Amino acid sequence: MKKNILAALVSLSCALGATAVKAEDLLQVFEIATANDPTVLKAKAQADAQSYQSDLAMSTLLPQIGLTMSYTKSDATSYQSVGDLSNQVKVESDTDQFSRGVSLSQTLFDLGAWNTLDIADKQALQASGLYDAAKQNLIVRVAEGYFNVLSASDNLEFVEAEKRAIERQLEQTKQRYAVGLTAITDVHEAQAQFDNSVAQEIIAGNAVETAREQLREITGKYHEKLDFLNTDTFSTTRPTKRSSDFVKVAEDKNINLQVSKVTVDIAKDQIELAKAGHYPKLTLSASYGDSLTDNQINGANFDDQPRSDSSSVGLNFSVPLYSGGATVAATNQARAFYVGASQDYETNYRAVTRTV
Repeated sequence: MKKNILAALVSLSCALGATAVKAEDLLQVFEIATANDPTVLKAKAQADAQSYQSDLAMSTLLPQIGLTMSYTKSDATSYQSVGDLSNQVKVESDTDQFSRGVSLSQTLFDLGAWNTLDIADKQALQASGLYDAAKQNLIVRVAEGYFNVLSASDNLEFVEAEKRAIERQLEQTKQRYAVGLTAITDVHEAQAQFDNSVAQEIIAGNAVETAREQLREITGKYHEKLDFLNTDTFSTTRPTKRSSDFVKVAEDKNINLQVSKVTVDIAKDQIELAKAGHYPKLTLSASYGDSLTDNQINGANFDDQPRSDSSSVGLNFSVPLYSGGATVAATNQARAFYVGASQDYETNYRAVTRTV
């Protein structure tokens, strides 16, 4: 569908007149809008951000490795009596300790983590679909904005021509009144018509500026000159397919409908994620560390075992028995959200089949 609309844009651009050298055609305006429209750029940023959510969800299922290192230095001074209490010996102790260790943990079973990963993948797909929908909607908004400017400009030209004609009639009426061929009321009536045409010209001029401003809101720049549509070279073609064929295509390829379907799938996965609060978790953990101690008293080493090593491997198994009813409540809530998402999909489906 997007390709068909783009093809129509190209066809329209080819049909636009080229009398003004610097005038921009529809395709050029669309390209500018693609690079500057805040709505599309926001949707792209959200799609990019959501794509990293899958990596974050996967990270909880991968090994977690950590390294620790520490160094401690302590000095102490004491006095000990030898024989006579008046005979005290100064004792100085210096201790240097260096330790290091590495730890590893690996999730072996966590159904909730896998549910979270599935949801993250579908949310990334959902955000990508919303980005595609924003780009498709941009085509329509640019075309509407472009032709609104042309329509308002045509209307302004018509109003200006009408004002000039009324102005000539006013001059003729004044001349006829000057020679006594008409009444003063005719002059007043002609003047009123001219004043009204001036007001209509102001309104039409404001409409042109409003249309240009609305187009600038999309593209981020003012477009002073736009190519006009050459109706001699552009003509619409009659659809060759039946309406039922278009409905089938919309069911398969309509972006908003696809996004709505993914939203239903996410809501369904949220139910499984909530139920995972009842399931056990199994984690493998392993660690290794060593330490080196240098203990000196008055300069002499008194540490019989200056180095020590330690290692451990273990399994951590946990089963939630009761969480105050939170898991049941979360599951029921997720089911309600799923019903709501399903009804949103049905609403979108009916709207798509109606508008095809």
